Parts: sequence; structure tokens; C-alpha cells
Amino acid sequence: MSIIFNGPGQIAWDAAGTLQSNGARPIRIPKLLRLNESIEIADRLHVIRRAPI
Repeated sequence: MSIIFNGPGQIAWDAAGTLQSNGARPIRIPKLLRLNESIEIADRLHVIRRAPI
């Protein structure tokens, strides 16, 4: 298990593609990984407990 994006949703929403007819906005995992690198630690969700994997 790995974290793909841990930051404010607005950042991912702004970087996503155009709104589709079903209401979804596509965004690829590599783009989310790049966005995740720019998120300040203060803006990330804190880990309360590790996944049991």
C-alpha cells in the first residue's frame, strides 16, 4: 500500500481534466504523485495509525 496523494482536494481538482457527463474529472496516478511532492507537511492529513498490511 502506498500514498498517491495526501493534500487538499482543491489542488487535485484543479489539475484534473474537464468535467465528464457523469460528473467525474479524470486525473492519472503519475500526475497525482507529482502533485503530492509539492504538498507542504502542514497541509497533509496526519497518520493516526498505520495500515495493518
